[in-house]
Amino acid sequence: MKKFTTLVATSLSVLALTACTTKAPTPTPTVTPVTPKPKPAQIALVLGGGGAYGFAHVGVLEALHENNIRPDMVVGTSVGAIIGSLYASGKTPSQIRQIVVDLDETTLIDFTPSKQGFVAGEKLRTFINNHTQKPIEKFSTPFIAVATHKQSRQATPFYTGEAGLAVQASASIPNIFIAPRIPTNYGDKYIDGGQSALLPVRIAKSLGAKKVIAVNLLPQKSPSPTQTTKKQATIKKDDTGISATWGNQTVNIPVDFNALKNTPLPFGIDLSQILNDLPAQTQINLPDELPDTLPDKPQAFWKMLYTPSAHAHPEDLAMSDVIITPQLDEFAIFDTTQKTLMIQKGKEATLQKMNDIKKLSP
Repeated sequence: MKKFTTLVATSLSVLALTACTTKAPTPTPTVTPVTPKPKPAQIALVLGGGGAYGFAHVGVLEALHENNIRPDMVVGTSVGAIIGSLYASGKTPSQIRQIVVDLDETTLIDFTPSKQGFVAGEKLRTFINNHTQKPIEKFSTPFIAVATHKQSRQATPFYTGEAGLAVQASASIPNIFIAPRIPTNYGDKYIDGGQSALLPVRIAKSLGAKKVIAVNLLPQKSPSPTQTTKKQATIKKDDTGISATWGNQTVNIPVDFNALKNTPLPFGIDLSQILNDLPAQTQINLPDELPDTLPDKPQAFWKMLYTPSAHAHPEDLAMSDVIITPQLDEFAIFDTTQKTLMIQKGKEATLQKMNDIKKLSP
């Protein structure tokens, strides 16, 4: 029982940290008046957002490198900006693989509870700056990090200035990460690029890319067959705690309601009052995608909780010359324990498109 409740708590926490994949409006991207613009590129590599699926980007880079394909421009959103910045700064795919395989992702999370979010993002900023060691305009390959202007919700490309700050903005999940200001302290606030341009192909084209290789981590899936009977969970509360019956299984969560009265929580939240207000018994509808029985493995639980609803804009897909779509369905979007397998999936998907990719060269 303790193992499962810990699993639930951990999984829900990680789920919150991948909120960039929730559905968001996709307004037409705009280019900020920053000079100088990147030089026109023959081939741009566009790396889309998608949480831990972004490890597949490393495999894409490896396959391109092994086939002597060198993009003239790299454009990235969210995790695509993280991996893209490392590559564009001059790191080889093998070096990037080593960085991400050795990385403990928890070291990039700096909890700073506030009304704007609870992760500062400064550790991610420092991580990128430490690895790139130069401003964007000094990178070996022209690089663009795509973020979303918080107020207007417009996609905004950053191709000069501090790499860490641009990537921090591109990966700042709304309500989770505290939105950084660009310029720092007095500029406008920016949030995750996936909120406006999950696969920023139009931005690459607007900045002079003639041909685009796009890596789409979150392809649109076929709708599931319509279910006539809604899945439900029965929630019960008594003096000993709360129980949830889901399918043929029941989970009991002991709760000491009296102890909660003396437990302070941030933001003035009275958890004991919330729990006391729960009815003695109620039923809640569950998403159709959830299984009828509870999984016993963390990866299965994480995958079960996540149903991606964010997808590349149709115009971005239409303007792509080659689209690489790694087959990542077997992984959870926030499970970072399968890095090497995701890297391999990215490599395999790229090799499958290699003939088309080679045709892009003049």
